Amino acid sequence: MIYILLSTYNGGKFLKEQLESLQNQTVQNWHILWRDDGSVDNTVSIMNDFIKETGKCTNFSEINHNLGPYASFLTLLKFAGTMMQADDCVMFADQDDVWLPEKIARAYAVLSAYDSQLPALYFSRQRVVDAQLRPLGTSDRLQFVPLFPDCLAQNVATGCTMALNAEAVRVINQFTVPANIYHDWWSYIVVAAAGGRCLYDDEATILYRQHGHNAIGHKKSFYKRLVAALLRGPKHFMNLFRSHITALRQRENLLADTSRRQLACLAPRNQRIRFLSVLRMKMKRQTFAETFLFYVWVLLG
Repeated sequence: MIYILLSTYNGGKFLKEQLESLQNQTVQNWHILWRDDGSVDNTVSIMNDFIKETGKCTNFSEINHNLGPYASFLTLLKFAGTMMQADDCVMFADQDDVWLPEKIARAYAVLSAYDSQLPALYFSRQRVVDAQLRPLGTSDRLQFVPLFPDCLAQNVATGCTMALNAEAVRVINQFTVPANIYHDWWSYIVVAAAGGRCLYDDEATILYRQHGHNAIGHKKSFYKRLVAALLRGPKHFMNLFRSHITALRQRENLLADTSRRQLACLAPRNQRIRFLSVLRMKMKRQTFAETFLFYVWVLLG
């Protein structure tokens, strides 16, 4: 079974198109685990109609309203973990995207090819579109797939394309989740730190809709991403960096030996020691400029 985790919030404008794209998948052994985060538009009525028509959805909306999208997805991941068998997987779904017909089939085929006793995470590129689904381009091709500890420096796994096998869900759900984190980045970090596989699909599998109200959205160019990072400054990133390290160290028994040793080097509060550890590990992001900025932030942070 493929469990699709759908968190909604005032998504009525685009939600029907997303649900239709799920019904048009070439693989149909899926079931939606859904929670609404306090919508005041017609989102809930759309979902209730879908449940009546298909029966392919379980509603968890009564659980702790207004968590925010990231905590909402991780709450659904907890529920999924109680239901999954060894050959099942979960996929995160945003309310405003459209999945291409082969998305589920591609992700499930990739995950199924690997040992189910090891955590595995799949993610792909996206076709970027505007609010009317007119094409804007395709997300950047990765230069490399960052494993641990490089995944602490940058998230490249977009949640709306992500799929996790049952073992990955089991491992993620054993951690105490740091506050104010991104569900996709955290999932990616845990799988990599646990010695799991992070599997990148160079083919786009979704229409990634940009409409001005995206929780994250797609930055159109490297320069816009760089400017956005400079405007945010180091504080937000370094708070996440330290939170990720602290949370991982609380459950070191779940991590690979090399990850534990690397975390010990990155954990000291002394900025100079941490900076030297980052240099020694040759941690990097996708481009030289982004890597340089990462080093500056660690040094300042």
